[in-house]
Amino acid sequence: MQSSKSQQPFLLVFVFAVVCVLSSIALVYTKHESRKLFVELEALSRVSDELNIEWGQLQIEQSTWATH
Repeated sequence: MQSSKSQQPFLLVFVFAVVCVLSSIALVYTKHESRKLFVELEALSRVSDELNIEWGQLQIEQSTWATH
């Protein structure tokens, strides 16, 4: 009986350590995913800007053709 009471603090510390490690891994994973998604967002933003520029050029070209 004495043995089980002396193991309780160790078990509690072990459980907290495991939870802490798992929490740290989850934090690193979510930070990595966040960075990946931000890079993808920036790339898509560049594509959007390029498409808007091309759209403007096509509108100018269309209006030029319409006047001739």
